[in-house]
Amino acid sequence: MHKITPLAKHLVVHATVAISADVLDSDDATDGLNEMFNTAIENDFIADYSFSGINHVTAGSNPEEGCLFVKKPINEELIVDLEYSKPVVVYVVGVESLTSGGFDWYPDYCSAEKNFNCTKKTLPMHQCTSQVSLFSYVTEKEFSKDEITQEIDTFFNEFSRTAKFNNSANKESFPFTNEAWNMLITEHDSQ
Repeated sequence: MHKITPLAKHLVVHATVAISADVLDSDDATDGLNEMFNTAIENDFIADYSFSGINHVTAGSNPEEGCLFVKKPINEELIVDLEYSKPVVVYVVGVESLTSGGFDWYPDYCSAEKNFNCTKKTLPMHQCTSQVSLFSYVTEKEFSKDEITQEIDTFFNEFSRTAKFNNSANKESFPFTNEAWNMLITEHDSQ
């Protein structure tokens, strides 16, 4: 069912929807969405719709609005052919200065986002030469905490000063724009 008007401009909105935890079956979810969207089509609000996939995301222990909408793990973007037998996503808050860097990782997005926001508030803005980033990272579920830390450390050391990492849409950064931070790094490293 659709109500597409020939030769007319249509507003296309890309939206992400989190379904209630009470709905566990993907067929039930799509059936419910079909019913809802078909009603919107009948009421002349929606012209057409499509589904682009279903992901299962686990909320943290203290969920906040938006915490289910995570970005693609950055290491999947930067490293080709990652393979884990039991993949799990963790969330990393990295702080990079012109001379050093470090990170903390969290099993849930909400905790990482809270740390990211707190870290943003503590950066000395009058002399800031640091960048804080929040990104998701896929790793092996069977790894110990130390093994996960070591893997992220290796990744962060290799990629955090690269343009690919700093220009990625799969991370949030503060306070510099991607271009400004890349320029600072390049200028510092060339001295």
